[in-house]
Amino acid sequence: MKKLKSYKIFLEELNISYNKDIYLNTINLYHCGDHIYAVVINDQHSRAMVFIRPQEFYESIFDEIVHKQFKFNRYMDIYKQHYGKQEFTYGSDWSGFNIPSNILEECMFNIDPEDINTYDKIMLSVIKEIKKIEGDNKYYLLGVDKLKNDLLEHEFAHAMYFTLPDYKSKMDKLTSECDENVKRKMFKSIVDYGYADHVLSDEMQAYMATGLGYEQEILDIPNIEIEMKKYNNLFNEYYSKNLYKSPQKIKINFEI
Repeated sequence: MKKLKSYKIFLEELNISYNKDIYLNTINLYHCGDHIYAVVINDQHSRAMVFIRPQEFYESIFDEIVHKQFKFNRYMDIYKQHYGKQEFTYGSDWSGFNIPSNILEECMFNIDPEDINTYDKIMLSVIKEIKKIEGDNKYYLLGVDKLKNDLLEHEFAHAMYFTLPDYKSKMDKLTSECDENVKRKMFKSIVDYGYADHVLSDEMQAYMATGLGYEQEILDIPNIEIEMKKYNNLFNEYYSKNLYKSPQKIKINFEI
């Protein structure tokens, strides 16, 4: 019953106004690097629901979804059918999120008003606060559970790949020079894990630089540790300089 209740919230079939303030107090926004922001939500399911629309718009593996507006119930059906599941497990399958501002705004500013739900309103409130600071500048938004852990490092690697041309150039060079067997197997693993082809290079550098998930670890790819060391050294050099030592918390004026 608990899972069914969360799905009703997801579909806005359950009125959550009675605990709205308590829920919104669990959502925090931080300015954690130059043009880099993080929404920190401890609960994984809630975090996933806030990010699902723009994240899937950005890098969904489903042609019916990527770069398109969609209804959530339709996405749930596609997701369950693709993975052969009876329940919609997106909220437990994915933990970290990262979206460049151009994709984020293209998605969120073009939703059919009839399709906007509570989670969309939360994301729109977050964007509004960031744009007060950034104006028309490009920025990057992360979705994490804490400001210091492996998940933040992985998502911050994506942010630097987008905001720092020098970092991107050096990471792409490492990928072009990477052991061909390592690169081929990593690309396959990333796709098999559920990522779209157009984010392969970005995901490659993030996974190689900040550690591999369980799905990749079991592959036992020869020479992968040698290659990972190169990515990790470069990541650490930039990460130490670009993550703010004291991220600034930004008050969100939720319009829900």
